[in-house]
Amino acid sequence: MSFDKVLTLPFKNGGIVKVLIGGVLMMIPIVNFFSTGYILECFEQGAKKKENMPEWEDWGNKFVNGLLIAIISFIYMLIPMIIFGSSFYRLMAFPRYHMGMGMSLIGMLVFLAFAFMLPMVTANFAYKRNFGAAFELGYIFQLIGKSLGSYIGAFLLYIVAGIICMIIAMIPFIGWLCIMFISFYLGCVGGFLFGSVYGDA
Repeated sequence: MSFDKVLTLPFKNGGIVKVLIGGVLMMIPIVNFFSTGYILECFEQGAKKKENMPEWEDWGNKFVNGLLIAIISFIYMLIPMIIFGSSFYRLMAFPRYHMGMGMSLIGMLVFLAFAFMLPMVTANFAYKRNFGAAFELGYIFQLIGKSLGSYIGAFLLYIVAGIICMIIAMIPFIGWLCIMFISFYLGCVGGFLFGSVYGDA
């Protein structure tokens, strides 16, 4: 699925209303798990080559899946957080000796590696709907390897979109409000995009 096609998908067949609902829910802590669960369904739609936004239904399932994605992301980011925490402690405890700088670099590299993996991890979980699928590392690495060029392209495009999103957030007064809707929109776009790459792999 091409990037320009994915960009317009959320605006077709009543998709704007669905994005508005997701953006509103995104503003509320805990309630935003509904939005995350919806985005997960976009990954599934993309993997199955379906070019339509999911419906706002089966709310309980959306909430549970959104919560599971938060747990999966936390588990994957736990190792970089531990490394960063350890390096910060060493820098504070021994500032003269610059202890911890090497660990900070390692922590950054580990963080980037895990962040790079997460879209494919999410796609595998979305497609199989099995918590254990998020940790099938051998299979996930295999999928990334099969689609490395398109996966890197999708990842870089998503980073650029994220930077644009951050710039918009800096607009006084309206930035913080717009960011929720834009973040949800980008989540849906990313879901279809990475889901499509997953399906091809």
